[in-house]
Amino acid sequence: MFYKFLKFIFYFLVALFLVTAQLALINYPWFSFLRPNLFVAVISAIMMRNSHGQIVWFSFCLFFMLDLFSANNFGFYFFSGTVSTLLIYWFFKELFSKQTIWSLILMITLFVLSIDTIYLFLIYLLNNFSLVESVNYFDFFVKMLIEIFSSVILGLLIYLSTDLILKKINKKYIIN
Repeated sequence: MFYKFLKFIFYFLVALFLVTAQLALINYPWFSFLRPNLFVAVISAIMMRNSHGQIVWFSFCLFFMLDLFSANNFGFYFFSGTVSTLLIYWFFKELFSKQTIWSLILMITLFVLSIDTIYLFLIYLLNNFSLVESVNYFDFFVKMLIEIFSSVILGLLIYLSTDLILKKINKKYIIN
């Protein structure tokens, strides 16, 4: 029981650190241009490392805290992030049977696409009720492609650096 409590505290502190890091990095010009999604990269790397259902609760806590500290309407990040994590976790358990770098790239791409699609749907829905401003769709899709590219690179760096730390790198991650 005490071990589970310590594990919860550890995950909570990691989530708090990630939210703080994401919000602190927004002010830098290179970060606002590249827009790497730190949450997607970390959740995908953790999911590739050990595939258990606690990652869904971790992302629930992570996106909830992000929603608390963001300037958007409450629920945008929380709903889109949690639903996307459930979707990607299901894909990972059922479809991505081999844990290769290619499956990590595909998982991060689908993760960002699902988060941004749900986010765009919520904006479109609330725009019909005149609750939010309209979005320039061309800029949104260009930023989404940049976010996919930078999140894949960041996710690969996180995954490979944890492999180097754990000394488990070999050829089976690249070609299976």
